[in-house]
Amino acid sequence: MAKKAASTATTGVQVAPDFGFFRKLKTGDKYLDHNKKRPEYGFIPSGSYAFNAALSGDVYQGFNMNKFFMAVGFFGTGKSLIAKLNFALGLMNLGYYIFWYDTENETTEESLINDFGFIEGQFEIVRMHTVEQLHHSLSTLVTQLEEDKGEGFENKRKCAIVIDSLGGLFTNKGVDDAQKGADSADMTKAKKLKALFTDMTFRCGELGVPAYFTNHKYLKPTSYGNPEEIAGGEGAKYFARVIFDLTTGFEVVSATDKTKLGLILNVNIKKSCFVHVGTKVKMYLDWKTGLNPYYGLHDIAKAAGLLEAYTDNKLPDV
Repeated sequence: MAKKAASTATTGVQVAPDFGFFRKLKTGDKYLDHNKKRPEYGFIPSGSYAFNAALSGDVYQGFNMNKFFMAVGFFGTGKSLIAKLNFALGLMNLGYYIFWYDTENETTEESLINDFGFIEGQFEIVRMHTVEQLHHSLSTLVTQLEEDKGEGFENKRKCAIVIDSLGGLFTNKGVDDAQKGADSADMTKAKKLKALFTDMTFRCGELGVPAYFTNHKYLKPTSYGNPEEIAGGEGAKYFARVIFDLTTGFEVVSATDKTKLGLILNVNIKKSCFVHVGTKVKMYLDWKTGLNPYYGLHDIAKAAGLLEAYTDNKLPDV
């Protein structure tokens, strides 16, 4: 039984504050106001133990199922392939419905089914040309999910979003300028993208809707600072929970017929709510099957000091 605090006036002892009044106040947060615990969303493995560790800090976890992930890199670094084989397909196998936003007119339903194993009837390809169209489509989609959830505390509709890619988006101003023959710089894209992510990050997080979006990097014409820049301004960088940069190591080719089998990728975590910024791992991306589960684990074990007592000639004590 808790002891009752003595009066300061008679004992000189500090009276414990009474917070009971504040705990009865309504905040507008329905979970807090109804004394309900927010849902805890788990993880899906990325397909690579090393990549899992970089994404989540745990070799058995990976993509968190209510966060926004941004893959950045130059052309040909596997951003879209990882989105297909290791993000979207992994979620589909868990019963998720995928909304695949194609801004580059790059893929087809037949290709996703026949080449990448997507489950027929469990995804939609949504084609968008401008940031404004994308924001309207996402808001319409999320609004319907919110209405379906109603006053409940759990979203029973499991879906995920892929945007491939942010760099492929235009703007209404850009379209208008092109029709007019104007060549003025479009300064609206970054602002529009920031508005999109400011709106969508919280709402999708509340619904437990994970999102993976790819983005381009480009070289800045400058002689100082970091010469590489992520396209689209600051909005996506601020609101993505995890940003990972993909660069190519070397191609893996068949020793017999020189067929290109895959690619060694370097992963550099640029932003994360799970691990330290600057965390780096290596992965092997097979062009047909996606990420190899084990490649890169040796480097992690070595960095952790787990291999110091081990050599090929001396087994550790049992």
